[in-house]
Amino acid sequence: MSSSLNINTGTIVPIVINPEAIPVDSDSEADLEEIQCEVAAKQKRIEEAAQAKLLAACEHIEKKWKAKEEEVRKAEEVQKAEEVRKAEEEQGRKQKEEEDKLVREKTRKRQLEVSLSTSSQICRRLIDYRCFRNRRRRGRLSGWILTG
Repeated sequence: MSSSLNINTGTIVPIVINPEAIPVDSDSEADLEEIQCEVAAKQKRIEEAAQAKLLAACEHIEKKWKAKEEEVRKAEEVQKAEEVRKAEEEQGRKQKEEEDKLVREKTRKRQLEVSLSTSSQICRRLIDYRCFRNRRRRGRLSGWILTG
């Protein structure tokens, strides 16, 4: 190898290379075709990798959507169950109120019957007592008249 740098003089001498003088082993069209094939293969691998990544991303998004839908469905089920429970509680409360109302009405009716019965008995006794007194008085009066 020849040096283009002269250390003693400090000057640089450029080397001129003729590109045609360099021997080429292969045909440039064949090289171009080979490079194009390599580029096409590399582009195909890149596209396949991109498609695989896209497919994986789509599957991931679909899984997330399904999980979100499942979560929403479960929340709706919980809400529906809560509404059913509240409706049952409300129905039970209303039924208990109706039963309590019927019991109060029956109790009030019974109290009125007892009160009426007691009043009726008192009135009968009072009437019986007055009738008895009147008979006694009449009996005395009639006895007075008859004997007198």
